Amino acid sequence: MKKARVCDTHNLFEIASSSVKKMCGERAALLEKVKPCLTRYGDATAQLCDSKCHGRANVTAFLNNPAIVRAAKMGGNLLAVNDHLGGLCRFVPLSLTVPL
Repeated sequence: MKKARVCDTHNLFEIASSSVKKMCGERAALLEKVKPCLTRYGDATAQLCDSKCHGRANVTAFLNNPAIVRAAKMGGNLLAVNDHLGGLCRFVPLSLTVPL
């Protein structure tokens, strides 16, 4: 990505973050419907993920990283964020495959 000659980082950030907007916006009501299930089984799933890939610690470290906080305040900077993904790259694929 850094080698690209033209890169609209703000547009890329919008694309990359669109799923979060969708889940927190138009799909928020659906999450409320499955909240009892998430409440009952979510922590066990998160603990399993933590034991395999330290999921919550990686997410917390990422969100508290000063560069990420700055990028968020600027409206997004995918190149800056890309340099700090680290543990998230190991966590996300596992989080999608851990059975409930």
